[in-house]
Amino acid sequence: MTARVAPALPAAQLPPQAVPLVEGAQPAPELKAAKEPPELPPAQLSKQAALPTPDTPATSAPTALPSIAAAPAALPLAAVSEAASVASALRKQEPEPVAPDEAPFELKATTPTPVPDGRIALTGITIDKDGLSLYTSGKVNEFNLITMVEPFSLVIDLYGAVNGIGLPKAPVEKFDLTTVRFREFPDHLQITLDAGREEIIPYRSFKTDTGLRINIKPRSSHHIGP
Repeated sequence: MTARVAPALPAAQLPPQAVPLVEGAQPAPELKAAKEPPELPPAQLSKQAALPTPDTPATSAPTALPSIAAAPAALPLAAVSEAASVASALRKQEPEPVAPDEAPFELKATTPTPVPDGRIALTGITIDKDGLSLYTSGKVNEFNLITMVEPFSLVIDLYGAVNGIGLPKAPVEKFDLTTVRFREFPDHLQITLDAGREEIIPYRSFKTDTGLRINIKPRSSHHIGP
């Protein structure tokens, strides 16, 4: 009969073999199992549990994240409409700028005035932003213009004319003119326009079929003129 040979075990499963001692060497000391530490009393166990573990640092409480403010809610339509109404009412209460009064100043005779033979009568005056017009009952043959200073005024002499308006003076208060005055002389009628601030300088004058036209050179934004 043939004997069966058992298969060889791997080296890792083989039991360790004793190493032969070198001659004169001492055998290795036998290792003994470490003794377990004695159990601590309950009082020391409570103190040790209260202390933090040296290897593990104490951790602080987590910091709360800042809260994000919610976006403001949109105003209701009623509040917006009320605010618009209040703003509109306030605008209406504001004084509006006064527009310059550019309507012409007019002065006319109210009653007919007897006119001597060979003379003409002044029957009306119109003053606008460009100058003034004198209206007479006949054609003007001769006239003279004089610019006065202190007080500022414009003097107009109409030769052969009388005062047909019947007033010695009249307030104007427009186009930087304050008053218009009339004074009769034996051979002419003198008409004086008093200025508010500056001298009045005529730059063009000419006869018309109804009297005389005098344009005034503007000296400031308050003066009459083109």
